[in-house]
Amino acid sequence: MSGARRKKSVTVAKADPQARLEALAIELGEREEELSPEEAADLYHQMGDIELARGAVAEALEHFDMALLGDPKHRGVLGSLTTAYGEARQDERWADAASCLDRLIEAGGAPARVAKLHYAMGVLHRDKLGDVNAAVHAFEA
Repeated sequence: MSGARRKKSVTVAKADPQARLEALAIELGEREEELSPEEAADLYHQMGDIELARGAVAEALEHFDMALLGDPKHRGVLGSLTTAYGEARQDERWADAASCLDRLIEAGGAPARVAKLHYAMGVLHRDKLGDVNAAVHAFEA
């Protein structure tokens, strides 16, 4: 995607999230055959983030799931998906959030970032899943 086109898209996003969502959907439709799986994942990720910011958690989850089909290890999507599961506030989604955190931990990164992910995993197991042993394991990692 050209820099000029990206810049225009960002301007649209700031002005009107609905217009940005529509522009991303059009771009996906028009460029479906030429997009790499990673590029499609980035577009779905952006759409999911917009929906999440609007409070449309179910729609955001759908976009994030589509993004992971194209790039199962996309850190940004996994992070956004973890946030969306937390926003869903449904008991059955906490295990999904733990799965995303686990995938983020496996992806690695800066030690401080990985430590924060382990901490978040421990809190999730302790406070939401009621699994003290898993929480201790995460806190000790």
